[in-house]
Amino acid sequence: CMKCQLTVKFRKQIEEELDRICDEVLRLLNDVLIPKATADESKVFYLKMKGDYYRYRAEYKDEKDRLPVQEDAEKAYDSAMETAKAKMPPTHPNRLGLALNFSVFYYEI
Repeated sequence: CMKCQLTVKFRKQIEEELDRICDEVLRLLNDVLIPKATADESKVFYLKMKGDYYRYRAEYKDEKDRLPVQEDAEKAYDSAMETAKAKMPPTHPNRLGLALNFSVFYYEI
């Protein structure tokens, strides 16, 4: 059907645009922000953000493409959580935000 073809085409366009945006943010995080983060608070925030962007990707990827993205999200969240547990009190806003987003990752993905 014509609507089905248009829907598939439009979905592909949107996913390609989302991939470009996520790639740009992840490149900035990996190449600039995370390596230059000196404060633990900043490092946790950027690692959480990295996990978030991989999670966003996992939400729209097909089953076959989802696993590597899921693994990347989990690695980023794990790394952020290790730093947060070691360097921040349990009530710190960044640590609480990380815990919330990590739980959304486990629930949704």
